[in-house]
Amino acid sequence: MKRHTLRLTTLAAALGASGSFSLAQTSDGSTERIEISARKRSEPLQEVPVAARTLSKQMLDDENVTDLKALAARTASASTVELGASFASEVILRGSGSGRAVNAETATGLYRNGAYAAGGNIGGRAFNRMDFFDVQRIEVMRGPQGALFGRGAVGGAMNIINVRPQSTATQQVTLNAGSDGAIGVEAIVNQPVSDALALRAGIKSSHKKGGTYRDRTGGAALDEERFDGARVSVALNPGGGFNYQLLVDGYSEAGPSFAVQQFVIAQPENRFRRSFNTPYRYWRKEWTVIGEGTWDLGWASVVALTQVKRRDAATADDFDRFNNLANANLDRWQRLSDDSMSRFGQELRIQNTGSGSGVQWLAGIEFLKLDGTFTVDTNGAINRARPNNSLNATTSNDTSLGVFGLLGYDLTPRLNATLELRQQNDHKKFTLVSTTNTFPTGTSAALQDTGPVTTGSLTQNFDRKFDGLAKVLALAYKASTTVNAYLRYGEAFRPGGFNNDPDRNSPASTPAGPRFAIAYEQEQAKTTELGLKTEWFERALRANAAAYRTRMSDILLNNSVSSTPPGSSTARTLQYIENGGGARIDGFELDMSLTLPVAGPGGRLIVDGSANITDSQITAGRFAGSDVPQTRPKQGSLGVTYEWRPLGLGRAFVNVNTQVLRGGFQQPGNSIAMDKVDLLNLNVGMRARNWFASLGVQNVNDFLYVTNYNNAARTTGYTNAPRAWSLKAGASF
Repeated sequence: MKRHTLRLTTLAAALGASGSFSLAQTSDGSTERIEISARKRSEPLQEVPVAARTLSKQMLDDENVTDLKALAARTASASTVELGASFASEVILRGSGSGRAVNAETATGLYRNGAYAAGGNIGGRAFNRMDFFDVQRIEVMRGPQGALFGRGAVGGAMNIINVRPQSTATQQVTLNAGSDGAIGVEAIVNQPVSDALALRAGIKSSHKKGGTYRDRTGGAALDEERFDGARVSVALNPGGGFNYQLLVDGYSEAGPSFAVQQFVIAQPENRFRRSFNTPYRYWRKEWTVIGEGTWDLGWASVVALTQVKRRDAATADDFDRFNNLANANLDRWQRLSDDSMSRFGQELRIQNTGSGSGVQWLAGIEFLKLDGTFTVDTNGAINRARPNNSLNATTSNDTSLGVFGLLGYDLTPRLNATLELRQQNDHKKFTLVSTTNTFPTGTSAALQDTGPVTTGSLTQNFDRKFDGLAKVLALAYKASTTVNAYLRYGEAFRPGGFNNDPDRNSPASTPAGPRFAIAYEQEQAKTTELGLKTEWFERALRANAAAYRTRMSDILLNNSVSSTPPGSSTARTLQYIENGGGARIDGFELDMSLTLPVAGPGGRLIVDGSANITDSQITAGRFAGSDVPQTRPKQGSLGVTYEWRPLGLGRAFVNVNTQVLRGGFQQPGNSIAMDKVDLLNLNVGMRARNWFASLGVQNVNDFLYVTNYNNAARTTGYTNAPRAWSLKAGASF
């Protein structure tokens, strides 16, 4: 077993040099040096010139961070847009990301084990539950990260790092239970096979009967959920400086779609009560393969990162109830969508590994290809409402090629200058086939219920190229062993794209005809940032601050219009993206952590928090003078954990964490103010050597708010979830 440990530890060290693994994580994660791979190599967080934080495995477990919303809640300048369905959360980081719609790129780069994780539509702009399974740590880098990460990392980047195969044989089983009849099981087996090979496999399965959201008449649960996933990881170290990691996982899930969490604002008594007569579900399957090979050449390392992903998903929504319509001709009106996406990615880079030379360098190339189809079938309208039926089918073929590099030099023993560059070229081919129904010219009102309709089809083909040079120039000054300051300038861009739902406004309407274009251009962000990072009392206190100024051009904005198809008297809301001109976003951020010894055997108090103040404005275009949408002027989060070791049994803990959000507007023009948020969560537990148990209560104060309004009149919107509890218990062998 000693030989197994030696060779596999060597593998872990090599992965640390490649920026995918950290040996600095410890069981407490609070007083040891924290590592981050913001520059594709493992470096001390306090010495990297970027506003960033990491969430350790212990923090993720203690605070029950299992989805994108919980992750954003613990990150300065981050929030999420909640659109009802669990897969539809989208992150807003430093004000970037309000331009979001079908086929749009994310403004925050989403990565898993360094591989780009976003793309596609149904769930393509958020992490999934399998991403959050068996996690080692999560890294969040704020500000433009496009030079090294690419793929639209305008507001920043998030990287989830899963646990890799280890050198010790272990088995772990976790049982879960919770509100609404939720039950689940997780099992993980880690097995070293030889001195050069280790395996890690896991399963995750859960089922929630539901019951928070119920049918208004029969009382049936509307929010039943199922999830089943599995993963296999292989670590190979045959010698000769070569190491390889392979991860293969997949999942299948089903749950409530958009309409379930939407309610009529004027009917608060029906906040969790619905009445549907057509399906209201989503289904999704996904497979992911990530392979990473590292060759240690002595003077440098070569890293090859390969990704293959396939996702198929579908949704069904009761569309007349979704739009709060009372019309007998629309009683069976529904919206069905179908999404299919495949992605291939290959990155190859070489970087120096020596220390003490005063020079850091990296050079690489990345290729990404996405093929996808997305179909939206709106049907079920009868009689004179038949023009409301439509079919929009899109086909996307995207390729991206990026060449990137880094050059750092120690100007003095205390001052380092670093330049990062990426030339990225995106080529997008997009086909939209739109099928509509209209009454023949001259059809009288009396014949609209029984007469024929004319079906028309319009095909539009687009072929666009987007390219740009992303760059970062940073100066890092090490004032002392505990104080680091930096000045950073970064540029990044988000490729443009295409709307999928054309405006079919009736010629009799005002204005007549289309009011927005199908294609939109790329946006660009330029950010200047000044930061200070400090550690005190043997790292018991960390306080990191950053002030930044971002200037955006051709900012992508999410907007909506009410559209009435020709021959119809019923309007529906269309969502689309447009370029909104220039914008500025200025902010100040603070991340801090404090560990104090307190009363009790092994007692410690751990305080971890983040906060930001942001001022934003659209400076050009038709929305000039408005705040940038989805940007919270004030927000903060605070977690307080008391831990002790009773009777030497293990580590007991009590954690309280809170999130506060204030201000902000949902749409351009600032016609829809966002609700304030005051959330409080509680977690208590015990972790011994071979067993653990914990109880979590989310939204302890049962604070209810509207996560997203559907129109300027604020007649309907999505609700957040009420108070809920979860229980976990497990054992390791």
